[in-house]
Order: sequence, then structure tokens, then C-alpha cells
Amino acid sequence: MTEHETLTEHVDYETHIASGDFGHSGSLADPTPQSVAEQLNSLLLSADGAARRIVQEAEARARDQLAEADQRIRWMEAEAARLSSWSQQTEQMLHALSSAVGEFRRDVETVPQRISEALNPLASHVPVLVRQMEELMGALTPPASNGNAPAHPVETGWNEGWDQSGNGGH
Repeated sequence: MTEHETLTEHVDYETHIASGDFGHSGSLADPTPQSVAEQLNSLLLSADGAARRIVQEAEARARDQLAEADQRIRWMEAEAARLSSWSQQTEQMLHALSSAVGEFRRDVETVPQRISEALNPLASHVPVLVRQMEELMGALTPPASNGNAPAHPVETGWNEGWDQSGNGGH
């Protein structure tokens, strides 16, 4: 029987007593102080039992809710620790990436200077090469003829004495 049913039964019982409509063998006259006291005592005991059950159920619910809240708090603390660890790892990775990008930027900024340093020796030798090429071109140009050229062309004299194999026949 639930506490509500117990209280309702007692209220109904008390109502029947007050109206003189209870179903036990006794006189229909006004209840005696002893019967009223017994009824009140019974009602108080029943109310006390119901109150104790209500308090016990409330305590049990409160314990369950506290246990659930404690479990959620532990989960949230674990999540916070996990997120904090992740944040630290991410921060370290970003710092390392930032350093690498900075080094790369410095290296890229030195590329034009390094190219210039690499090409400087070539640039310093180009005028010498140009001068030597001009001298070579001058040396390869045949000197002007003095008008005493042979009567037969050079090719004819060149071919004489050579056999078909390209070796001299002498």
C-alpha cells in the first residue's frame, strides 16, 4: 500500500468516525476520548511511517542524483583534461610550424642573393670569354690576299696524290 493510499484510508476512516458511520460494533454515541486518542495515535503513526518513507525515497533519489552528478563531473573533468592536452599538443605543433615557416621564409629571402653570388664568377669571366672569342674569330678570318694566288684552285692540288680510300698514294 502506498503512502497516499494509507493517508487516504485514514482520512476516510476519520471521516466515518466523525460522522458515526464506521463499520465496527460499538455504540453510535459520540466517540470516547480514548477512542479518539487511539485513532489519532494510529493516524500519527501512519503519517510518521509515510513521512519516513517519503524522506527515505527522497534521500535515495538525492543519492542517485548526486552519484549521477558526480559521474558527470568526473566525465567533464576527464574531457577538460583531454581537451587541455589536445590544446597543448596543438599549440606545440603550431609553434613548431611557425618556426619552420620562419626558417623557410629566411631561406627564400636569401635565394636571390645566393643566385647572384653563384653567377658573379660567371659574370666576371664573360668579358674575358667575349674578348677571347673575338680574338679567335679574328684569327680564323683568312688574311687578305696579296694578289699572288696560284693558277689552280686549292681543292685540285689537295686531291692530287690521294687515292679513293683517303690515304695519300705516294
